[in-house]
Amino acid sequence: GPSLSSLHKQLVQEDHFHGDLIQKSFLDSFHNLTLKLILQFHWMHDRCAHAHYFMTADDDIFVHMPNLVKYLQEKKG
Repeated sequence: GPSLSSLHKQLVQEDHFHGDLIQKSFLDSFHNLTLKLILQFHWMHDRCAHAHYFMTADDDIFVHMPNLVKYLQEKKG
């Protein structure tokens, strides 16, 4: 598989191109979920202050987009 330095280089390229990654030096654990969420809120405030909605999910979450869109449209109506 790819080396850690190769993966890091790909992440840096991704962030440079899209500006959508948050990297900080802390253990990604259940006990740090609050810190993770605060970092996401700061990112959102800096880059998407105009957004009406903000969603965050981990890799173990499945989002059924049609249901989400329907829910948001009903809340807005």
